[in-house]
Amino acid sequence: MEETRLWGKNATAKQPNLYHEELATWTDADIRAALDESLHNRDFLLDTRGARRLVAGLLAEWVNRDWSAASQWFLTMPESIRSGDMALFLSFAWPPEHAAEGLAFVKANPEAFERSSAWSIAVKNIEARAQEGAASVVALLGELREARLGLSFEETVKFPKDFDFATLMRSPEVVEMLGKGQGEFFAGAWYAQDREAFYGWVMETGALRSLPEMVALGSDNPEKGLHWLGAKYQTLDAADRETLMLGSPVGHADIMGKMIEGITDPRVAEDLRASCAEWLFIGETAGALEVLGGIRDPAARLSALEEFDAEKAKRFSQMAPGDVSLFRTRLEQWGATPEQVDTLVKKFQPYL
Repeated sequence: MEETRLWGKNATAKQPNLYHEELATWTDADIRAALDESLHNRDFLLDTRGARRLVAGLLAEWVNRDWSAASQWFLTMPESIRSGDMALFLSFAWPPEHAAEGLAFVKANPEAFERSSAWSIAVKNIEARAQEGAASVVALLGELREARLGLSFEETVKFPKDFDFATLMRSPEVVEMLGKGQGEFFAGAWYAQDREAFYGWVMETGALRSLPEMVALGSDNPEKGLHWLGAKYQTLDAADRETLMLGSPVGHADIMGKMIEGITDPRVAEDLRASCAEWLFIGETAGALEVLGGIRDPAARLSALEEFDAEKAKRFSQMAPGDVSLFRTRLEQWGATPEQVDTLVKKFQPYL
């Protein structure tokens, strides 16, 4: 199940400060004095012995207590240091109730932030404006675009119940973002709130290739999300099924297995298993063989390999020697003749 958990959303925007409890007895003046001293500390300046992370913890604690004073001190740091991890920690620690002030600070000091380092502040502003409705979020997206703040992160964003995603997702701002590969977290949030309405939008807009990632971003329960994805796969025609699989993780047998569990038609399930033969072309041998091994009849497994159209392979990577040996062994276990084994190995690894 480890792979299934990895498929789920990546929640990092509100990272806890590891030093929060230790700093509970420190005054703001204590923190300021330690931060001032860090600017002359060799380990901090050279990023050695974990000093940079410790100073980031001090800054995060101060930002959470007094964002105004802490953000002004942040600007006194050497530019080469503040624009990396320190800017990220400032963004993580910024109080959500002061999200608007955080955005104003970022816009006023663009030189202090790389394009993506303020994304946590952007998330907090999206969540705050979502309370006002879709129009407010759309207006905010215009502000973020003008400030050149990238939104290409994979993150969980909270929206109020009954939020008008239909209006948001059809707005020119979001359409433009999705065209640039950004903003899929909006779709994930819609999936979490109303998956059938979300799916209707996916089919309407031709976003099937992005469906697996959107579901991953919105699914609190990865296993249920994969079951739902499998059920939808079953309803699609052949062309749409192929499009959907273009966006699915390659080589992860556990993820594919959970998706197949959502398919009720055995023929569709076995066809999907057979399609994973393509993984052999890119060296994902163990995963491919595990999925193919779920086809009930060993002879059908061999037929799936023999009938797979090599022209469908989109890329190629050579198998490791151990994987070639595993492939041969598994083919023999499935009843392949020596000639079949050689032919299939040559088919899926033509440059051996």
